[in-house]
Amino acid sequence: MKGRILLFGASGQLGSQWNLYLKGKGFSYKSCTSSVVDITDGTSLRSVFNSYRPDIVINCAAFTNVDLAEDEPEEAREVNGEAVGTIAKLCEDAGAKLIHYSTDYVFPGDSEDRERLPLGYPETYDPNPVNTYGLTKLIGEQLLQKYCSNYIIIRTSWVCGPGGINFIKTMLRLSEEKDELRVVNDQFGAPTFTGNIVENTMALIDADFKGLIHASSSGLTNWHELAAATFEKKNIKTKLKAIPTSEYQTKAVRPLYSRLDISNLESISGTRIISWQEGLDDLLRQL
Repeated sequence: MKGRILLFGASGQLGSQWNLYLKGKGFSYKSCTSSVVDITDGTSLRSVFNSYRPDIVINCAAFTNVDLAEDEPEEAREVNGEAVGTIAKLCEDAGAKLIHYSTDYVFPGDSEDRERLPLGYPETYDPNPVNTYGLTKLIGEQLLQKYCSNYIIIRTSWVCGPGGINFIKTMLRLSEEKDELRVVNDQFGAPTFTGNIVENTMALIDADFKGLIHASSSGLTNWHELAAATFEKKNIKTKLKAIPTSEYQTKAVRPLYSRLDISNLESISGTRIISWQEGLDDLLRQL
């Protein structure tokens, strides 16, 4: 990867991982948190593009609170949708390559799809999100593809890393506060770990990949199994009670199956597919 890199969403889970990587490798980059650049403000975006003149833009900025998106759909659409379109236009004008991250939540997640699509949803499957977050991320994908010709859209699932907020860190925190935790066991997918996302994104850039691709860990799990594996590895004695989604009501509908088919990623030279268990081991070592 050569040239000047502009990073948006630098304080989030994935953005903070990119920050560590770019700094450690000595890349020439500008790191932008939401307090530095409001990506929903076109004037602010144009200003940073004009002053920095990036060759590559990595967009990790997103409205990721799935339940809050149901209460604040316009705000979610601005960040996940329209702002991505603006960034795409600016990248096209600047001749910059755009790296953007999307989500498994663009798919319907029907439980029957687990039987029909045992490897997961392929990139060619028609999206049909069941919540506002998924819908706004899909709008972002569509606007990006409309306005930018040199891009990589990477759909990930169940993102976990040492920075930001995620399921693993939440389980570890709650285990210190409660004797028993209720965790759903009928939502199936695979976690994706931020270090591996960065690693595979670099491989895609080096391979001059263009287009949309899925990236996650290999294997299939559910939230209860993931929590149980975490507690076992950390020797945590807090009890875990498996419950169905119907007993854990949330504002936003959650997909019951959102595994991504990563066959295309596996076929690209330089990528490294890890099992979700290996990714969990690595994350727990970092924490």
